[in-house]
Amino acid sequence: MTIYCTRGSVCMGDDVVDNSRDIGFANDASVSEIIPVIKENRFLPSVSGNDVLWKCSSRENQHFLEYYTKSGKTVFHIPENTPLSEICGDEMRLHFSYYSHY
Repeated sequence: MTIYCTRGSVCMGDDVVDNSRDIGFANDASVSEIIPVIKENRFLPSVSGNDVLWKCSSRENQHFLEYYTKSGKTVFHIPENTPLSEICGDEMRLHFSYYSHY
């Protein structure tokens, strides 16, 4: 399945490029597979020295996942085996919100 992914800007220079991308996932993917696929596609930038926080949300599920770029820690606010198609609903969209550090 293809999910339209968007993300917040990290810096002013980041605003001059399109921060969205269609990313392919297995049809039976669960939410636990989001970050490995996102990392493989090099979609989320990190900032040297900071443990940047990205919060993932869909229209149906506000901030159901947190990913810290420096530590690699992922925090799920829903069961990890939840089907990704269930989270995205009919829209098939995910958004990643940027927080400079935690």
